[in-house]
Amino acid sequence: CLVFRGSSTVTGTLSFGTGGTICLINDGNTDLGLNSSSNAVNSAVTYENLSGSTLVMGGSDYFYSSGGRADVDDLLINRGGALIRKAGTGTAYIYFPYSGTGQIDVEEGGLSFTTSEIRSGTFNAAVADNASLVFNDSELNANTMNIDLAPDASMTFTTVTLGDAVNPVELINTGSGMITINSIDGPGTLALDGDNTVAFGNSVVLDAHIINRGVVQNSSGYFDGRNGTGTWTNAPGSVLRLAGTYPFYNSLADDQDDTVVNEAGATIHKVSSGTTSIYWSYDGSGNLDVDQGTLQFTGSRIMSETITADVADSAALDYTNGTAIESDRIDVNLEPGATLRLSGVSLENPGGAVE
Repeated sequence: CLVFRGSSTVTGTLSFGTGGTICLINDGNTDLGLNSSSNAVNSAVTYENLSGSTLVMGGSDYFYSSGGRADVDDLLINRGGALIRKAGTGTAYIYFPYSGTGQIDVEEGGLSFTTSEIRSGTFNAAVADNASLVFNDSELNANTMNIDLAPDASMTFTTVTLGDAVNPVELINTGSGMITINSIDGPGTLALDGDNTVAFGNSVVLDAHIINRGVVQNSSGYFDGRNGTGTWTNAPGSVLRLAGTYPFYNSLADDQDDTVVNEAGATIHKVSSGTTSIYWSYDGSGNLDVDQGTLQFTGSRIMSETITADVADSAALDYTNGTAIESDRIDVNLEPGATLRLSGVSLENPGGAVE
């Protein structure tokens, strides 16, 4: 093994050829100034950050393996009490599988886990204002992932898998910031505990569970329920602000295994002009608060025992286009000038009431 002690700076290119085992250990403060790649193809390379040590990654540094996740022998270990610090503009990339309970601080620029795998028992990261954390084509197999986004930080998921049947991961964002979701597969859970703006990529398939435990503003895009089983849950006390056109969409009309759950004490808040449509099934006794425009359930299955809604002046609540209402009761408070529309719906509960 090659051991870095004290304060060290590594520059240039570290290339590892065919065969053998290479071990790099940081037992101090190492500035990883690589300007090309640590190429681990056909080698078994381990970089280990020991407790109390700091690894600084710059703008273009990366742990690279052109074999991607197929090179399962490579590993970046960040032990408990150690720190990986991303400094400088630009994006640093980690292709190696990642393990350990140490801290990752993205202070500047971006840090991208690309074709990587998170194997930590607990993954810990913080992202500063104007910095970004990206998971791209990666498997997130930690037991728990704790990420703290600053208000002007961002995080992106693109073709990401959250755990497996044996280890369903819970990824928790305790901060604020912008989150872009381009594709997430389960069976794990993404929990949003802060005040977040969330952009859904267009025609994104959600085959996982997202729990909103804070305040979420949907800015753009939509989830398509055509494949998989997606669930969005608003936990008690949470707020989901909808401004998009159809954030929960089904391109297959008979695919109703995707669900928006609005639990008691939670609120779905329609906050923009125009029409926002929900095609997914809907459950829960939380409140629907339509301040502006129209909130429309179209082709949905309404499974809530009781629906409670408040519709402001000049706003509207619509149930339309084959929506099946199974509720015992729908209580709608219409302000003067507000509208409730039922068009092309089926009332599946003969004893139910709309008031």
